[in-house]
Amino acid sequence: MRVYYSTLCKIGSDLSKYLDEMIQYGGDAIELMMDGPEWNEFQDRGQELIELLSEKTANYSIHTPSWDMNLTSENVRARNAALDSYRDSIVFASKLHASHVVIHPGFCYAPTFDKTAARERAGQAIDLLCRFNQEYRVPLLVENVGSCATSIFSQDEYIRFIESFAGQIGCLLDVGHAHMCGWDLPKTIAQLKPYLCAVHLHDNHGDADSHLPIGCGTVPWKSVF
Repeated sequence: MRVYYSTLCKIGSDLSKYLDEMIQYGGDAIELMMDGPEWNEFQDRGQELIELLSEKTANYSIHTPSWDMNLTSENVRARNAALDSYRDSIVFASKLHASHVVIHPGFCYAPTFDKTAARERAGQAIDLLCRFNQEYRVPLLVENVGSCATSIFSQDEYIRFIESFAGQIGCLLDVGHAHMCGWDLPKTIAQLKPYLCAVHLHDNHGDADSHLPIGCGTVPWKSVF
């Protein structure tokens, strides 16, 4: 088992400096959130970034850009932009020899949006990414994201979605997001076991994605572990 430090808390800071800080504090594996000014135009700065990252004594995983990216957007141009960004992330991860790529399947930001259509779009997008990834063969992990209002999946729908790809993708279970949506965590973990490749561990009180330290919210950690 390997513990990855997420760079989520450092978005907007100097990339080289905060990587050194994480390594100093014991982070021998780091999940790179590809958001913030340090990742702007990463497609054009790929080699520069890879050289910088390769100089550090850490292993990496890649988290595709999250903010402003939505594979299930109501706007086809926005969906296509997200797909292009995720494809570029896969290429970057392959060149960096990253352990895996984390993918957000999308959100519904308004109650009038059709979540059934959103799930269909997510399935089509992930299928396209799987086909694209045949050349690169980087493990793709689909994360459960969103609140009850914005998530396109219920607990059972997420499990069925992961299962529907028959091992082409793995899943990353975000414990905090699942708790916020009222999921039965031990049951979810048991059912996802064949596909469960990673977890995001953070706490909350079930009402917001507050990313608290473990034990500072209401996640039932004993049953989770």
